[in-house]
Amino acid sequence: MFLKKLRCYLKPILYILTGILIGYLLRGLFAPKENIVCQSLNATYLIDGCAVTLTDGKCLAPVVPGQEEMMLTSVNYLPARGELSGDKRDDAAVILMTKTPDGAMCQYVTAAIGKRGGALGTNAVYLGGEALVLDMAVEDGMIWLTLEEGASGVEVERQYVYRDGKLLEVG
Repeated sequence: MFLKKLRCYLKPILYILTGILIGYLLRGLFAPKENIVCQSLNATYLIDGCAVTLTDGKCLAPVVPGQEEMMLTSVNYLPARGELSGDKRDDAAVILMTKTPDGAMCQYVTAAIGKRGGALGTNAVYLGGEALVLDMAVEDGMIWLTLEEGASGVEVERQYVYRDGKLLEVG
């Protein structure tokens, strides 16, 4: 008699626990994943060896720690999505621009490597202050940039590859 009552109470509890377990497992499979382009706007990149953490695509930080002069770093071109790291996850190519209080501007190409839970920013490679980005794509494991350089207006193509944890210019 006691076992019948116990089984009567345990059966619904087991169904509930099974449902909770299945729901927990499925939540990980069907939870919306944040797009790498959005993640690239909130990553930390290395510019000239200094870590720069973007929030919503920009960072306002002192030029020298402790001083009042501020430097603005921001995303200057829509990030391009593709595969760079060989892990079959989306990565993004990002163009960053820094502007100092005296008006000097520098542009860099960098990458946001897609990782579980966010994006890992890479080192930034200097493009110049007057280079105008005409086109950017991520194809065949490389970043392809078309630039118009300086006052001459000469169109140049550059390629970058992510290797051994660093972004490097090819050629």
